[in-house]
Amino acid sequence: MAYQQAVRLQPSSARAYRYLGIALHESGQAAPASVALKRAIQLAPGDAHAWFEMGLIASEAGRAAEALSALEKARSLDPDLPDLWTSLGVTRSAAGDNGGAEQAFREAIRIDPYFAAAHGNLARLLAAQGDVAQAVYYFDKAARLQPEGAVNLYEYALTLAQMNRFEDSQRQAEAAVRGVPNLAEAHELLGTLFARKKDLDSALPEYREAVRLKPEFSRAQLDLAATLAIKGDRDGAVLHFREAAKSVAPRIAGAAAQALRQLGANQ
Repeated sequence: MAYQQAVRLQPSSARAYRYLGIALHESGQAAPASVALKRAIQLAPGDAHAWFEMGLIASEAGRAAEALSALEKARSLDPDLPDLWTSLGVTRSAAGDNGGAEQAFREAIRIDPYFAAAHGNLARLLAAQGDVAQAVYYFDKAARLQPEGAVNLYEYALTLAQMNRFEDSQRQAEAAVRGVPNLAEAHELLGTLFARKKDLDSALPEYREAVRLKPEFSRAQLDLAATLAIKGDRDGAVLHFREAAKSVAPRIAGAAAQALRQLGANQ
């Protein structure tokens, strides 16, 4: 690796160690990456990028306190990195600091108004807090900036559905499944939007695809079973109701068990 050669040639170069740490991290070698980055920080304690990378590695390893400490250190050294603010927002949110997370995402957007990930993360946070109108605004921004962002599009579609904007929701869900066809949740949502319009012929293949992609997706199993029951396929309905009855979610398991009783099927 070129960066390893650079370290051998420049053993006192903090930048060489930082680049080596980043390259190792990107190749999935977190432990040696941390060693290289710690050396970079020893040589240059004010290297914000090295602290930032250390924070990312700690976050991926589930070491939340360590991640937050490293990211906050990086922020204090260079407060103008939008990627840093976005990672800081995600870490703060995971720690339960939603106010701090929102402030971080908004700061990332202030620094770089075209940063789709920051818009998407802020939208996700606002949706979780119940501010659906603001969430839709930022999901729309993210979707315009990164049309191929299927997860953002799915969550945007879900938020639109919560606002009863069903046609807009369907358009976003369709865009999501085009962008990443293996996103089971988007197929399930699209099926539900079709079913709401009583278009079961269109809903059925979406539910089937959601279950194929993610057999443990109990809500999709329940949706598929109910649709098959309505269309008269009792055996298929029983099969999928039984799968849904295994759900750890009481509402889904209970609905499936009740449906099985109504169909006269033993679980």
